[in-house]
Amino acid sequence: MLYVRFFRQALAERIFSSRTYSVVFLQGCILYLYMRPVVRASKDLDCGAAPWAFPFLLSNLFFLLLFILVLIALINTIVSLYYYL
Repeated sequence: MLYVRFFRQALAERIFSSRTYSVVFLQGCILYLYMRPVVRASKDLDCGAAPWAFPFLLSNLFFLLLFILVLIALINTIVSLYYYL
């Protein structure tokens, strides 16, 4: 039970840190700027844009790099928390 409480507390400290908020804000802004032309085109053509833009985003090298960096940071956090248990 002590391990679960420690893991939950350590995970909450990592998730609610200012660094996590800044990364989420930065990725949200970049995603908005990148997807804005797609939304405009769907409105101009009067057809809905499907929510399956994930493969479209990963076709760009910059977004693929951002995605991989976030995955590496997430895996690093999980491994470091597991190490402390």
